[in-house]
Amino acid sequence: MEEGSFERARLVFFTGSPEFTRVNLAAARASGATLFDLSGGSLGEKETRLWHPRAEVKLEKGPNYAVLSAPATVAVALLDALNTVGLYRLGLIFFRPVSEAGRRGIEELESQTSQLLSVQSTGQAVFDTQVAFGMLNRYGAASRENLSAIRARICAEVSPLVGKRGVLPSIQIVHAPVFYGYTFAALAETASVTTREVGGSLPGRRISYLEGCGWSAGKPVRGGFHDALGIARGKPTAGGGMVELGRSG
Repeated sequence: MEEGSFERARLVFFTGSPEFTRVNLAAARASGATLFDLSGGSLGEKETRLWHPRAEVKLEKGPNYAVLSAPATVAVALLDALNTVGLYRLGLIFFRPVSEAGRRGIEELESQTSQLLSVQSTGQAVFDTQVAFGMLNRYGAASRENLSAIRARICAEVSPLVGKRGVLPSIQIVHAPVFYGYTFAALAETASVTTREVGGSLPGRRISYLEGCGWSAGKPVRGGFHDALGIARGKPTAGGGMVELGRSG
């Protein structure tokens, strides 16, 4: 960026890398513009205010408005909805598409898919590993894409908004071999409520309600669904239950 790039700007949107935002944030703020950060680079700054669909925010000059990522928005919305039916615990797994890595990520999945079907070696310039036909909890060491950093950003967005919601969700990020659109799976432990009550709080979602089940129900093997969510095993309070949700977006 050239000196004076933000002069006379009224609105500034940061949509690139977090590093770019951190380098240029002070200059943009000095211009007096209203700042919107979609990169996550301003998280943790004293002047940053979190912006999500239900946020009651009045636009002012000075603060940075950090717009929540799609996974964080989902997490906050689920906390709001499930608190109406007595939420005890919430675990979320988000499945990340390659489009989050930009055009080069999309092209790499496309080329890897055709190469593997032709029994050829795969190019791995973006992810430094095979991303086609498989789920991953990390990319290669040489990749600039970092699932742990993405998870850290989501947690940094959600944690300050827990407040009266009372439950800090367990969050994991997994690579999915799809081109576009985050998907997620959620497991929630609630108070003793009926399926109708849960359905009423989450209209339009696919819901499986496991009434009276303990966290160790089904005796999952080590590394199974409950371990992946990072939820401690143990029985819920008497009369409680678990709600399993699935949604694509």
